[in-house]
Amino acid sequence: MDSLYSLEPLSALINKHVKLKYLKNSGRDFKVGTVSLVSARYHEWGPADPYFMDKLIASASIPVVFPYVDLKTSRDVLVDGGVRNISPLSSAFDAQPDEIYVLLTSRLVKEGLKLPDSGVQEHDYEKWDDNWLGTKISGLDVLKRTIEILTDEIYLDDIRGALEWNEMIKNIETVKQASQTHTLPDEITKTISELTSKVKKRHVPLFVIAPQEWFGDENKSTEFSPGLIEQAINHGR
Repeated sequence: MDSLYSLEPLSALINKHVKLKYLKNSGRDFKVGTVSLVSARYHEWGPADPYFMDKLIASASIPVVFPYVDLKTSRDVLVDGGVRNISPLSSAFDAQPDEIYVLLTSRLVKEGLKLPDSGVQEHDYEKWDDNWLGTKISGLDVLKRTIEILTDEIYLDDIRGALEWNEMIKNIETVKQASQTHTLPDEITKTISELTSKVKKRHVPLFVIAPQEWFGDENKSTEFSPGLIEQAINHGR
């Protein structure tokens, strides 16, 4: 199929450095997510899966940027799980962790304790002016920019929702603890008990880690040049 990049270099890198036996014996609950172009559903896979290495590669196969992974043995076609689940925080909470770290690969600067309204780099008007240097804005330019904005909004909403939910759980736990040391009216005690039983979750500290500077040409998420990757890695050290 047509794509901007080949999966061969990534496959070679993964096969060289990722060893299934080490993953299986690591004691870590390691999972990757994919979306099936056949069923349109999101699934997560662990090292015990017989086709895990193929699914690991598929989990990084951004549609159009990379080709999909065709699993002929299971009659399925897989792409990056971010198509349906950009930041799989629900899975992280379900694993009952002590802490959750969300690692973003594009620039995001908090505004105090809050996430910004946008993580997308702003453009100068001239970039979208058809008359600027005789350039013509194409439908593809608009589509790419729109996808960039939509993707940004989805993962920001995911993280905001998780942070807000986390804060609500924390408040419920605080009220529950207070009810155990103070005598409260039966009606309030009953409400707290019902609320706790319905939520069935607990507060987990959640940390968002992201680059603090732009990388490459306008911080494009589809740019995978070796120089840019090295620059990003060095920034994260």
